[in-house]
Amino acid sequence: MLQKYLNANLLNVTDDDDHKKLLKSSEELTKKLLKSKAKVALFTLIAIDPDIDPEDPTVLEVKTLIIKHWTTFSTNAKDTPLVFIRAVIFESLSNLLDKDGFTETIWYASRNIIKYRKLIGKEKEIIFEFLTNIGKSINQKGIQSWAIEPTNNSAQQLELKTVEKYLLREETLTKYLEDAAGPQGKSGAANFDSPNPYWSSQQTHWSYEFAPRASKGIKFNVDASLKAIANTVNENNEVIQKAINSNSLTGSEDEKQRILALRSQLLWWKEAGYSDSTDKAYDEINSRTMGLVLACDYAEIIPTIYPKSVDYFLTHTYKNILKNKSGEVNLKEFFDNIKNSEDQLNNVIPDTDLIDELPNLLNFVFKLLRNQIDISQVMELTGIPEDTEVKEDELVVWLFHDFLLLKVLRQN
Repeated sequence: MLQKYLNANLLNVTDDDDHKKLLKSSEELTKKLLKSKAKVALFTLIAIDPDIDPEDPTVLEVKTLIIKHWTTFSTNAKDTPLVFIRAVIFESLSNLLDKDGFTETIWYASRNIIKYRKLIGKEKEIIFEFLTNIGKSINQKGIQSWAIEPTNNSAQQLELKTVEKYLLREETLTKYLEDAAGPQGKSGAANFDSPNPYWSSQQTHWSYEFAPRASKGIKFNVDASLKAIANTVNENNEVIQKAINSNSLTGSEDEKQRILALRSQLLWWKEAGYSDSTDKAYDEINSRTMGLVLACDYAEIIPTIYPKSVDYFLTHTYKNILKNKSGEVNLKEFFDNIKNSEDQLNNVIPDTDLIDELPNLLNFVFKLLRNQIDISQVMELTGIPEDTEVKEDELVVWLFHDFLLLKVLRQN
């Protein structure tokens, strides 16, 4: 990501050493982020916000880390320090994409709220490409993990090579032993370099020279034979390993049954229209807060890796419950309705401190329900104006993603 920022002339770095210092800073930050997915979520939300407060504690933490490696940073980046800081964060986040759980953390933290960040120009292109690729990766994994392959009970046929009798090469071994026995063989000359300089009649000297040359010849021939056997065994091992990997991609029979059960559960859930968390039908819940309950319940069912179609299933379910009366709502109105349903929702929405520092929608809902903040603080705590108009079905999916983020953070 740093290189993309440099290529787009978003960072004023002309010295290769300064570039290396930024890379070292991001490497150190990566090590810190590996210890906490909650911190990864927080840093993701900071990185995608060009209007973040320069005095934000997270921003200052990264700035201090950069100065540690680049002492003149404040002078060199005095006009655009936030761009440097956010670029370093993005570089660190990109280093986490091959780690379980971290990709989902970045995706769910940024997936919906980024629409309301004032990104422009080349930086917007870079960030959107980064996140889009993450989304595609998760979707592809979801498609694979949710796929139901036809059951095939027939044994897989493996073509393995036969381990032949790899005998010692008699001719080569004879030549080595001839050289071990004396200065020359039948041909009147040595077969290889450095034959035994003594004949057997010179017993004392000859015996000392014979053993190392004879053992060298024996070892050479035995090694050649074993190597041929090992090559065949290793080739067979690759064939077997590929077969094992192939089976693991389609999933075991247990995994297939789990996915089938999950699909059945979703269909039953949709048709029943019943909320376990409230012990009510969804159409009995206040329509203005029902989406929050729906998102919470749905996140309990859905694993953190899933195909994109799962989002559409939720949207369709929500619209069905409302009989296609889904419209738009501004955030202030949405939060007012939540506040008015405080008693009912407090028993549904789980209490947690895992997202306590995150400037996201769900954390604002949590704090609002627990009387820790006022609705007027939505801009201050999320960076989104309270009069923002949002489609109700999109808001439900947004909250669903926030609940999934919480689910990821709870996983070890």
